[in-house]
Amino acid sequence: MRAFLGLASLILSVPSAFCAVDGTLTPPVTTSVLATPVVLHITGLTPGASATIERYMDANSNEIIDASEFLAERFTVIDGQVTTIGGIRNPNIPGDEDSAADGQISVNLNPSAGPELGRVAGAHIIRVSSPVSDFTTFSRILTVNQQAAAQSISGMVSDGTNPVPYAAVILLDATTDGEFVLGGVANLSGQFSINAPVGQYQIIAFAAGQVANFNLAPIVDLTASTNAVQNLTTIPGTTSLSGTISDASTSAGIGGIHCFLDGPGGDATIISTNADGTYTASVTAGNWNLEVSGNSTKLLGYLTPGGEPNATADTTSGAATGINIQLVPSTALIYGTVTGPDSNPLPGIEMGSDNSEKTLFSKAATDAAGRYVLAVNAGSWDTFIFDSSPGLSGFIIPGNTSTVISAGQAIEVDFMLTAVNEHITGTVTNMGAPVSEIRVIASNNGPNIFADTDANGNFDLGLVAGTWYVGIESSSAASFGVVGSTEQVIVTENQTVTGISIMVIPTTQTISGFAKNLAGQAINANLFANATIGGKNYSATGQTDGSGNYSLPLINGSWQVGAYAQADQGYRNPDNIPAVINNSNATVNFTFLTNLERWRDLHFGSPANSGDGADLNDFDQDDIPNLIEYALGLDPKANSSATIPKPFIAGGNLVFEMTQPQFQFVSGITYGAEWSTTLGIGSWTSLADTGTPPAHKFSIPISGKPKLFMRVKITRP
Repeated sequence: MRAFLGLASLILSVPSAFCAVDGTLTPPVTTSVLATPVVLHITGLTPGASATIERYMDANSNEIIDASEFLAERFTVIDGQVTTIGGIRNPNIPGDEDSAADGQISVNLNPSAGPELGRVAGAHIIRVSSPVSDFTTFSRILTVNQQAAAQSISGMVSDGTNPVPYAAVILLDATTDGEFVLGGVANLSGQFSINAPVGQYQIIAFAAGQVANFNLAPIVDLTASTNAVQNLTTIPGTTSLSGTISDASTSAGIGGIHCFLDGPGGDATIISTNADGTYTASVTAGNWNLEVSGNSTKLLGYLTPGGEPNATADTTSGAATGINIQLVPSTALIYGTVTGPDSNPLPGIEMGSDNSEKTLFSKAATDAAGRYVLAVNAGSWDTFIFDSSPGLSGFIIPGNTSTVISAGQAIEVDFMLTAVNEHITGTVTNMGAPVSEIRVIASNNGPNIFADTDANGNFDLGLVAGTWYVGIESSSAASFGVVGSTEQVIVTENQTVTGISIMVIPTTQTISGFAKNLAGQAINANLFANATIGGKNYSATGQTDGSGNYSLPLINGSWQVGAYAQADQGYRNPDNIPAVINNSNATVNFTFLTNLERWRDLHFGSPANSGDGADLNDFDQDDIPNLIEYALGLDPKANSSATIPKPFIAGGNLVFEMTQPQFQFVSGITYGAEWSTTLGIGSWTSLADTGTPPAHKFSIPISGKPKLFMRVKITRP
């Protein structure tokens, strides 16, 4: 008996490296558009163990991960764990769905909601390994079929001379901003066929060693029950660019991150990082921009870098190396539900959130119950609904919701959509000819409303009652090379206003310049220009680039040009500046001043901290320097000694109180006070400000102090 017990004990203590870890896919076959997840069930693990899961596109269907095959996603799951912050789960990050540390992991795989090339139909290899070599690596095959459809697009991918085998062929929605719709894989001979719903698609192909080109990518109108034949051409790469995508906190490389690369003349490609975060892309010679895919960052709990591009590379003279991008991990969550006016949940709605600096971005989609979870970090975030989301027809999209959040928090932000009961309809024309597929915008104090014109130039804006300004959306106007008229339209309840005519004119000149502060530093600003031409009001808008420069394509006319800072950057918006265009370009520069600089300019004719307007200068010889005159709302050119606030005794305390002046929104000033019984150096003690803004109050008990002194401190950055 002892021998058997000893043997049993020996068997139970065998390391897990020798255990029979296995896995199954349920079901092993899915479709590229099916939202129902495939469950990968791993058994035989040591309780609490980890498993790294990778999904590769098996383009040639040989059930082997070849060097050129695309890593669709990569993540690690711990037995019994899911990712939660502030008591709320982040469902975008895969976890163990059984939530028990029982030696088994059940993880959901959802190709239809994954990173872009991970949604392509075809054979996929699921590889499971141990991050600490606890068990033998194994693979399973997931078949992702195309959806059934009565129509299709087929053709051949070539480099202009030879077929390109195993290329990923992508269908983008040509009626929007090029959203991914469907994808398939060409065979050894470059032949492909993709089933698709009726619609308009731009078709492009990506392959190892090749470069796509958006300018050459054809647009196909797929009609019912037809097979459209369209061949595609790629360009052989002539050089390369490489780098690493890593964790900004640990510098560890991150595998499975997708990145879009835009190059010269419409050239483009897409990469996915290796397990160690490195990547190498075949490209052509020229300047390239890199943009990280938010659909891949959210799976790993990272935030997507804001702004475009996230990195740049120049391959004009040869290969570019060290093109690195760091990703910031999320530390908080914004979550909620999106519902219609009847409180019914709205699934599949694309959600996004930007931090206030526009340097970080997060995205997610609502589930079947209308719930969403967005990964963020500490700071101020603006959460919004993408107006291009399917399922929004018939609803008014609410505006952004701002949230201030701390690390470790989860804050609920719900959205209820309003039904469309009012409409503005009309036509966009250019010299009398209808303009199709241009975007019309209606704006008021609430969220903007958008609509694209149809083939006859007609538009229909569903909105709510109110006063609206209807014109051409700025980026759409720029892409069409036009400036558009703007119409004020008053809509009453349940009314449809018809016959609104928006005219566009091809641009011929520009007004350009910069928006900077007094030190010459760039300001993130929005620009606008308004003019009345031929009895109609025309307008154009734009933004500064990273150097503070801007350019507004316009036409001949007398324009009022203005600029305002994006978010609160501590500056006052400058006055509008008139500019006349008469067959030549014009330059209008904007200098943004702080409130203190504007105050100096008003009183002394210069915003500079020098001469009569210097902070420490006492122009009126009343023993009160300019900075204190500004902070207390006094006149720097008149003796103010009699009107300056003074300390007083109340309730046994020495008290100083004042109300911060609102003249020109006095800001950028810190008010403080200190006390001493000796006036000696090092004897001063700070007092707490107990006032409620804009009031400031400082007090110190008199009792026990034979002498007591108080001084007020006015400081600026």
